[in-house]
Amino acid sequence: KKQQEESRKTIAELMTEIKKRQVPEDKKVPPVVVQPSGSGMPETTKVYFVECATGALKILNAWGDGDYRLSATAEVVVADPVYNHFLTEVAKNKNSLILYLIRDDGQGAFNNGAGRAEGDYAIRVGKLPIPGRGSLDLALFDKFRGKVPPPPKTNPADKPKA
Repeated sequence: KKQQEESRKTIAELMTEIKKRQVPEDKKVPPVVVQPSGSGMPETTKVYFVECATGALKILNAWGDGDYRLSATAEVVVADPVYNHFLTEVAKNKNSLILYLIRDDGQGAFNNGAGRAEGDYAIRVGKLPIPGRGSLDLALFDKFRGKVPPPPKTNPADKPKA
């Protein structure tokens, strides 16, 4: 009982500290608005987005079921069934482009992810540096956004370790 009482007190103190540290809504980092380049793209172009950050790739809503995150190590990029399904589907349309959005710490992730897409699947890739840490706003690309069929359901134990 003594330990329970001490634990409750510690939990209450930590909860108070968490509330103090929370960023108020009016102070949140604004989203990063990603804008198409001035050169324009043909209407037939289908753009897919992959965010590159510290040791990870994140496929951004390519099949309408949220984002998919995977480790950016070469072993995982080659073996991940969902990433390879994504690349296979994108490669079916010659007007496709995967735009890799590179955070300040994501160059290594870009090298592995885009290298696989370009080298093994002959997919056109682009890269765009993304400053800051805010969430991404891709609304200006809505008319170009491509969708692929969702990956087949796999056993979570089959997913490569990150």
